[in-house]
Amino acid sequence: MIGLSVSLRRRARRSSTPGQPDLLAPVIASLSIDEGTWQFGFGSDEAGALHWLIDNAPGYPNADALVAAKPLAAAAGSGLALAGVNSGGVDVSGVASGSWRFHVGVIDATGNASNVLSANVTVVSGNLELNGDPLVWNGDQLIFNAA
Repeated sequence: MIGLSVSLRRRARRSSTPGQPDLLAPVIASLSIDEGTWQFGFGSDEAGALHWLIDNAPGYPNADALVAAKPLAAAAGSGLALAGVNSGGVDVSGVASGSWRFHVGVIDATGNASNVLSANVTVVSGNLELNGDPLVWNGDQLIFNAA
C-alpha cells in the first residue's frame, strides 16, 4: 500500500449571502492505493466529480489539467467524490507492465478544480500460458491443464 498524507484544511465554502458563488476549489488529501486489489482512497473537503488516470507524467497542477490528459492516459476513469473519505477501483487490465504514476483529482459542482494527488505504482500484467491442451478428459471429469 502506498500512502501520501496531507491534512485537509477547514475553511468556509460559501458566503452567507444568498446568490454568492462558490469560488473555492476542493482540497483532497491522504491518497492511498493498494496495488494488489487496485483500490484507492483519499479524503476530500467537498463533493464533486472524481477523475483518475495512470500515465508517466510527474503530476498535474489541478484537476482540470488531469481531465485534459485523460485521452492520452494508459487507463482513466471517473466517479463521484463525497465530502469526507472516498474510495474507488482502478481497471489496469489494458495497462502494460511497468512503473507508472497514478493521479486523482476532483472538480466540484461549480467547476472549481482541486489539487491533484499522485503516487508511483507498478503494474504487473500478463497472460497465463498453457502447454498442451487447456482442457483434458481424465476419464471421470474434464480438468483444466495448466501444466
